[in-house]
Parts: sequence; C-alpha cells; structure tokens
Amino acid sequence: MSGRARHGPPALPAWVALAGGAIALAGALAAAAPAIAVMAGALPDTPAARVDPNVASSPYAGVGAVIVDGAPFSGVLIGRRHVLTAAHVVGAAEPSRIRFRLNAGPQPALFDAAQVIRHPGFVAFATPNVHDDLAIVVLAADVPPEVPVYPLQRAELPVGTTFVAVGYGGSGQGDGSGRVAADPAVKRVGRNAADRYVRDDEGGGAQEVYLFDFDGGGAPNAMGGGTLGNPVETSFASGDSGAPAFVAGSTPPRLFGINTFLSAFAGGPTDPGTFGTGGGGMVVAGYAAWIDATVAATTPASVGAADADAPLPGWLAGVTAAALASVLARTRRHGRAAG
Repeated sequence: MSGRARHGPPALPAWVALAGGAIALAGALAAAAPAIAVMAGALPDTPAARVDPNVASSPYAGVGAVIVDGAPFSGVLIGRRHVLTAAHVVGAAEPSRIRFRLNAGPQPALFDAAQVIRHPGFVAFATPNVHDDLAIVVLAADVPPEVPVYPLQRAELPVGTTFVAVGYGGSGQGDGSGRVAADPAVKRVGRNAADRYVRDDEGGGAQEVYLFDFDGGGAPNAMGGGTLGNPVETSFASGDSGAPAFVAGSTPPRLFGINTFLSAFAGGPTDPGTFGTGGGGMVVAGYAAWIDATVAATTPASVGAADADAPLPGWLAGVTAAALASVLARTRRHGRAAG
C-alpha cells in the first residue's frame, strides 16, 4: 500500500495464492485480467435496462469516461480537478494522451489532463500482483460546481457489503449474449457484493482488494453468500477498468472501491463477465492516505477551503503542499516509479 519495497511473496491470506501470473482462490480462482463493462443478467434483463441517464440530477453524474488514446475507460471525481481510476488504464501514457469526459447534461464536457500520478506500488498483472492498481488524473481545469464529487468510504466494511458499480465499459448478458461495445457516452449501473477481501500485501493489515462472483443467473455461487438476482447483479466488461464502486444506499454516494479486474474459477466458465465468473478491485479505504496526500499535493492554491477535494486525516492537517510533495517523492524512491 505504501509503495515500500517488497520482501518475498505478497502476504495474502491462506485461501489466496499467486502463481504464474494468475490469482488462485482456494485452488479455484484460475485467472485474473484487466476489467473489461457493467453486465446485465439474462433475459428479460438487457444492457439497455442498466443505462444511467446523462443528466445532472443523476447521483452518478460525477462518473466519467477516461479516454486514453481515443479508447474509453472509466473514472470518478474525488475533487474538482481529481479523477481516481486504475493505474493499468493510464499505463505509461503522458497527460497529453488522456482526456476526461463528463456526461452530466445534454452536451458532454471534455477536460484535458494536466498530470497523472500512478500508485508507486503498482507492478501490473503479469508480475503477478493485483494490488495498488490506482492512479489519479489531475485535470487542467475545474469541473463545474454542480457536478458531484464523491467522498471516500474510509472505514473498512464487512464481507457481503453491497456495492453499486458505475462504468463506461461495454455490456452484454450474463449468459454471453447481447454484447455491446464500450461507449464514452453511455454510463451503466449494476450491483454486486464484496464476497472476500485481500489485505495489504506488504503486511500493513488494511483491506486492499475486494473479490466477488457473478451468480445473477443459475450459475454456481463460487464464493458463497447470496445472489442479488438476475435483474440486479453485475460484473464488468471492456472499458469498466477504473470504474467506481459505491456503497449501496449511501447518500451522497460514498466511494468504496475502484473496479480493476475480472477472474475465472477452475472448472468454471472462462468467458469474461458471464455467470460463474468473478472479479474485483481496489478498496479505497486501504489507500486513503496515499489518495489524500496526492490530492493535497496537486490541488492549486486558488482552490479555497469550500472547494477542497477530500477531507484530510488528522496527520495531514496543516501540512503544506510542498511538504506533501516531499513525502510522495520519498515514497517513490522506496517503491516503483510513479511515472
């Protein structure tokens, strides 16, 4: 989580093992890959039924498309100039290759990226490690004041917590039919539950990764727990990488996680995003200190207290942006380059 050097294999619970680039769950979770949109259930549910309207009154109007070299992915506003997304979405791209599109009214709004900060601990899926897959895109201008900015869920939540996934990826139905491509103008919504957590791979103890299974139809419930049902439960599709997961029922929506990967279970279906597969993402509570420090260090001095991006923890109170930049620089030296 902190970006310090790793010593030996990741400290994962006994039911998780990393081998050969794949993440294994009790010998059952056979593969993990970048997340590909919010999926629908089988008929009579359809991808069209999962679309969120592009209106300012939507509680998810602050979820936008992160466009990298013309390809749409997803991200969420955590400040007037700060978009939280997945590190593998931005990759090594320079800010000039990244734009953020908001659909909070009849006309889309496009924002240029001024800076990209990748979590220094991210080492990509092939390393293998799914931890630390976060990045913050700093915009060149503020988003309009009426667009929602989302607070972090800072306390850990129990297994079984329902989350709302909102993204710009493609879609389809859980039985593999009805596929549609990702579209930066189409935002989709669905729900699932956090079936398991993986804690800090560097021994810090915090929840960093959440895992779920997609059993909206009649597929085996690979991780146990209940199903939310065919018209509700979802998984991801191409373009949903970086999409937010909000705590279901929270007002305003509190940001629980960032969706980052899909997975398959040994002996089960392997078609991504279909019934019987799974996925997961980053738990923002486990990364709140890094997020807060990064936001504070990249917030223009012209932004007043009323427009501050996110509440700072007690240990950051009164710390200057210059001091925070120094903290981030030291973190990068002891971990992987933030790019």
